[in-house]
Amino acid sequence: MAIVQEIRPTMLVVWSAPNVLQGIAYYENVVFKDGDKVVSTAQGDAQPVSVLGQKGIDLDGIIGKIGVAAVALAESKDAELRAALADVQSLTSERDDLQSRVTALDAKQTRCGPRSQR
Repeated sequence: MAIVQEIRPTMLVVWSAPNVLQGIAYYENVVFKDGDKVVSTAQGDAQPVSVLGQKGIDLDGIIGKIGVAAVALAESKDAELRAALADVQSLTSERDDLQSRVTALDAKQTRCGPRSQR
């Protein structure tokens, strides 16, 4: 089989903090394939995203999708965090109840003395 070259456009989005976009870069990954088998890959140099407009790519649409994806991810992580916090509260309450029982049993044992003295 002949070796075929595929160019896979890739965007790197960098966030410096939640909801603070630090920058976006565009680069092309070049994949060389022999049939279905990847023979080699190479990553091109990062380029400013302005080159996307020159390539006829809808940059605003891509940025919009990135924003939607980032919001969806943040909402998903928020839901996970809220579930974890609920678990922590439940376990903390359970621990406190058990600690109260231990304290009550210790007090009862102190009042009654050790079993061997009865």
